Amino acid sequence: MDTVSKFKFSASEGIIELEGSEAFVSKQLEELRELIVQLSQTSLTKVPVKYTVAEPSPSSEERPSAPGLLPTQEFPPIAPADSSGGLSSYPNTFEDMNGTLRIVADIPGESTKSKMRNVALIYGYGCVIQNKELFPADAVRQVCQDHGCLDGGNFSKIFTDKTTFVVEGVKGGNKTIKLSFQGRKQAKHLIESIEANAS
Repeated sequence: MDTVSKFKFSASEGIIELEGSEAFVSKQLEELRELIVQLSQTSLTKVPVKYTVAEPSPSSEERPSAPGLLPTQEFPPIAPADSSGGLSSYPNTFEDMNGTLRIVADIPGESTKSKMRNVALIYGYGCVIQNKELFPADAVRQVCQDHGCLDGGNFSKIFTDKTTFVVEGVKGGNKTIKLSFQGRKQAKHLIESIEANAS
């Protein structure tokens, strides 16, 4: 009986999982090598990549389908990284001042809360462009303060949408934020809107 081998890879939560005999996992890994390299170099993909490949059991012709179970032949193409031009791709939104990310755009939003949320999206996307997945909530707070849209009592509430932000840390302590896939999409759309409407 072969030992069950497992392989799990996560490039910004676009997980690829392999499970089966060592020979099966090695063969699948070799077939996926190019995709894994692309995902490792790509900080933003157009589609979520959540694949689970399991070796079919010897007693059945085909493994029952399950959510997220796709054969390797159906991998969608990976979008090129948007970070190719760096922050200079968005001159009306960002500025790099001695290695420090600065938002130079007027922050869109109808309310202080929506402006703070937009700051978090824009700042987070700027960090992604700089290949920094995680960013401190305090940095977002400072940008909000710099742009005159900080509501200190409600600041932490902007990160409650788990489909947009992934938050690490304890209540009342330092928090680290990461944009989810949906958060990146929203941020990119927001930044493209700022760039299109820049005078």
